[in-house]
Amino acid sequence: MTYREKYEDGMKTPAINSDEWFRCIPNGQVAEAQRLVSAKVPVCVQPQPGAGSPLFLVLFEDTEFLAGGFDEKFAADAFAGSWNSKLKGTKR
Repeated sequence: MTYREKYEDGMKTPAINSDEWFRCIPNGQVAEAQRLVSAKVPVCVQPQPGAGSPLFLVLFEDTEFLAGGFDEKFAADAFAGSWNSKLKGTKR
């Protein structure tokens, strides 16, 4: 897979707080996802421990709630940055 293909594939992940993103959340966790989004909790990128191949998780800060997972760090950083940039200037 080329760099561009990897970038475009990462961009297919629905943005946090979009209808498509909420549809990806398991039914039992939708209320928690809505709470985190409403509370404007930022996300952070962490490598998945013990993964056979590199996997980068985007988690809501101070939680283990997964917002997304990516094979490439740049894609995880872009996904997290998109949400976090929407939070600038808002109060939690």
